[in-house]
This record gives sequence, structure tokens and C-alpha cells, in this order.
Amino acid sequence: MISYRWFRWIIGVQLLVSFPEVLYIHRRLTASRHGQIVGIPSPSVANNLTYVVDNPVLFDVDLREDDIHEQTTEISQIQDMDDETEDKVVQRSSTSIYKTGGTKYLFPVHFWEGGPNWNYLSFRRDIAYAITHNRTLVTIPFHNHHILGWEKGWRSFKNTFDVGKLRELVPLVSPAVYKEDCNASMELLIQFTLSQRNTVMRKYFRQQYERTREDFIDLWDINLPDTSHNRRNKTELAGQVKVADSVYCLGINGPLQIRDLHIPNEIELLKVVDEYFKPAEYIRNMADYVTKNICNMKPFVAIHWRNRTGEACEFGMVLNGAEACAERMPLLTTASARAADAVSELMKNHTIDCVYVAAPPRQQAFVDHLRQRVSRVFTAKDIVLLDKKVIQKLQEDNYKLSLVEQEFCAKADIFLSCGKSNWSDFVRNRRNVHNKETSYLRDLPGVPKEIYDWI
Repeated sequence: MISYRWFRWIIGVQLLVSFPEVLYIHRRLTASRHGQIVGIPSPSVANNLTYVVDNPVLFDVDLREDDIHEQTTEISQIQDMDDETEDKVVQRSSTSIYKTGGTKYLFPVHFWEGGPNWNYLSFRRDIAYAITHNRTLVTIPFHNHHILGWEKGWRSFKNTFDVGKLRELVPLVSPAVYKEDCNASMELLIQFTLSQRNTVMRKYFRQQYERTREDFIDLWDINLPDTSHNRRNKTELAGQVKVADSVYCLGINGPLQIRDLHIPNEIELLKVVDEYFKPAEYIRNMADYVTKNICNMKPFVAIHWRNRTGEACEFGMVLNGAEACAERMPLLTTASARAADAVSELMKNHTIDCVYVAAPPRQQAFVDHLRQRVSRVFTAKDIVLLDKKVIQKLQEDNYKLSLVEQEFCAKADIFLSCGKSNWSDFVRNRRNVHNKETSYLRDLPGVPKEIYDWI
């Protein structure tokens, strides 16, 4: 009996669209929708596709998501519903503007090397690769951030991102479809190099890959290659990338850490990707509601305060510098007041009296200092006190709360980002879609240079 794969190839009519044509179509469709928002000038920083990895702590996870909200156009209509498998939402797609016909697959292979935003940004580059190399992309679930605990379990793709919008750009399939067509295996896995990393980091990344292999078996009964014998150096990586186009069932491990993935015009292509790679509709609806009820619809500043030194000390992250806690923490406490002074001065210069601070859910001296200088300071604690029950439930789900915060920060008149954070980078990408400027908090006049690398 003829296989589905060959049947599809025989009867399919393949429409191949080059990247310039995609870019042209995209610009024609979106040019009239862009509005210029004036913010403070962002620092002159080159586009950098290598991001800092948030080193996770190892926990077991529950494989079921606790609750899901219907994606609707009205926030009042968002209701809880039973979870459903990814297969019911992400099926074979043939409606994307860039048609690949599904002749080849790309399965993202990244879970535990970093936090959820590291995975979001990795998937963003997977999208660019899939478009460039005519591949159908497999959707994956995500996990919570390690500092918030992983006990909530896996979070589905459809409850994180807008599947309908993304499939307009690139064909999507579920892992179940990939498993059927690829015989539950992977012909080639492109992996980032370890040759330039120290012994501790090489051991860490190998352990995380092995953990991911176990999850692929537990979740989908899909076998990933055993790469324990691989050198994972530049020569080996270049060879993998070179032969990848001849492979039907391909995986990429750590796309953010691979400098050359053969993605021509990547910076321009990622701008197109960002237009289609957006949070799920119910997340956007909740962010709209928050926007209407925080700062009374007036101009506001949003800040991502991520005290990486504080995290290192609180969670004992030796790889992130926890050994220097005794010296750094007193200095950071003092410097936080000066950082609050810098923000207060910025707000006065722009005649803005309202600020939102997105920060991990624990006491931050910076927020206390800011409240002594600014009349209206809001945090996630204020979001969950809003009168909609569906918003209040976010206090029980930090994963979704974080997504709402990011979309809310993307709407800010001024956004001050953390210098070393994938969370901030994701917000920056969302703001770029609407031509909104983003600046680093650490670059404000008056912020002590002693904490430049910590915030």
C-alpha cells in the first residue's frame, strides 16, 4: 500500500515562493498598519542573535496543563475549558503564504537548556529556518521558568502562541503527524558546538540534551539521536548544516547558539516572522484589558527589573556568580536607589507619572525605592486585583501572567529592558512590530556602572 508521504508527493501541486516575494507580500499587507510611537532613543546595539541562557534547576514535571482559556475577541467571554491535545488544534496546514507542501519537516529540539523565553526565541529562529529551507514546522510545548517552579507541567503551544496567525506564514504540524511520517525517528540533528565552552558548561548542556531525549520518548515515543559520541565542534556543525537540505526529518538543537544556520537575509526575515509570531489571542485580550485599567489609559513607562545577581544568590546558581553574593548584594541594594532616581528623572522629562515594573514574584528593593519617588507604581500584584475573575486567576498561573505582562509591556510608551534577559528580548521583538523604541535600563544617566551587568 502506498504511504501517505508518497501519495501526497504524487498528487500535490507545490507552490514555491522565494523569500523576497514573501517579504514583498508581507510589506504590502502591513505597511499601512504601522504607527510610529515616540519613545526615548534606544542605544546603538547591533542585532545579536545569541542570547543568554537561563540555567534551569532540575525538577520532574506533570505532563498536564492545569487550565486553558478559550480564545475569543471579548475578554468577558474568556472561559475555562478542558484541555485538548495539540493534534486537534495544529493539523496539517496548507494555508500559509509561504507554501512548502510539507515535503520536509523541522522538529525543534530544545526544552531544558533555558527558560520559556529562551525556547520562544529559539522557536522564532526555527520559523525563519523552516521558511528559508522549505520545511513544515513541528509545534512543541513549553515549561514554566525554573525560578517559578515547574510543578505546573507542560504548557501547550496553542495556549502560548496564536496558531492561526502563525500558520499563515509557515505550515505547522503536531508531533503526532511528524511521528507518523518520520517513523518516530530523526534522520539528522543539528547541534550547537561545545568546543569553546568550559568543562562545567559542556557537562550541563549534554545533561540537558539527554533529559530532552527522555522527554521525547515520554511525550511522543519519538527517538532522538544519541549524540554522546559527537565532538560537537565547528567542523562537525558545518557538516551537519551542509547536508541538512537533503534530509526529510530534521531536528535543530540550540538554534540561538548556532551562528550560521544558512538563513539568508535573516534580520529582514525575522521582522516578517515577528508580525506572525504573536501570543495567543486570549493573552492579547487580557493585556488589552490590563491596558485599559492600569495607568488609566495615560502614557506609562514599563520596566523589566531582573536582578540576576539576586536570583543567583537566592537560588544558589553558582554558574551565574552566586559565589560573589556576600560582596554584591549590599552594593546592589545601595545602587537600586540610584537606579530608581534615574527612572524618576526620565519620567519627569517625559511628563509621565505612571510606571509598571515587571519583576520575578519576590521582594525587590528597587520597587520600594521607586515608590518613594514616583506617585503611581504598579506590579503584577495590581494586575491580579482587577475585577475580572479570569484576570484574578492569573495569580495561580505565573506562566500565563508572564505572557500577559510581556504583551502589556509591549504597549508601553517607554520600555526599559533588562540587559541580559530573553524575557526583555521577546518584548523588544513585539514592540519592533509596531515601531516602538526599546532602551536598556542600565543605559539611563545616573545608573551606577557597578550594577551594569546585573540588571
